[in-house]
Amino acid sequence: MELQLSLTFACCGCKQSITVDLKCKGVGAAHPAEGQIAAVNVPCPYAACPQVNQLIFETNGTIRDVRPFVPARPVPEPSVN
Repeated sequence: MELQLSLTFACCGCKQSITVDLKCKGVGAAHPAEGQIAAVNVPCPYAACPQVNQLIFETNGTIRDVRPFVPARPVPEPSVN
């Protein structure tokens, strides 16, 4: 089952408009439940902007939120000293 969406949003860093085409696959893609959400990380395509945006959207195409992506920090390892 597949669902194709084209979403447009403003970059969190440079505020430029970005359009992204997404293909959602999975059991719920053909008949998504109301309010079902998904998220994808989208790097800004503009060379001067290093921002990676986290796009949170409903499977009906409604954008819920766009925020800067913050990668998880690795767990520090104890020193061998």
